[in-house]
Amino acid sequence: DNKVESRIDSGAGIKILRSSDGELKGEAAYEGGKLVKETYFHSNGNPKEIIPYNINGLIDGTKRSFLINGEPNTTEEWSQNQLHGKVTVYRNGERYAEVPYVRGQKEGVERRYKDGQILAEEITWQKDRMNGPYTSYFGSNIKTEWYLKGERVSRAVFEQQK
Repeated sequence: DNKVESRIDSGAGIKILRSSDGELKGEAAYEGGKLVKETYFHSNGNPKEIIPYNINGLIDGTKRSFLINGEPNTTEEWSQNQLHGKVTVYRNGERYAEVPYVRGQKEGVERRYKDGQILAEEITWQKDRMNGPYTSYFGSNIKTEWYLKGERVSRAVFEQQK
């Protein structure tokens, strides 16, 4: 059986990626002779990861990962091979966390959710370290801890260092 599995014609097409024992691992999409997207699969054939590339071969755009049952695991915003934008983490198919990144580092307010909708925590990041309030919400109760350059401090110490 000599059927054609992959075809790149005039720089465009799909290349099938297999393991050394012939198991389907993924596929690579090409346009204009350049890799534009890779898709990797779980052993059951469901997508595991979808990775977009720009013309320079760098990860650029929304990268997605999935659990073996097809539920989303993460969506990540990439620019020029670095996390840059929002990363959303899912649990049981629902949004669990949204984490902001700037040039590969956590920067801004991370939000964690209960049941995909109810805000449970807000964590302030600066240059990949907790820096500012870490607020937890339990119904009508609100608890805030303060961090300075990754270390837990009192609010007074944080305010003095700002």
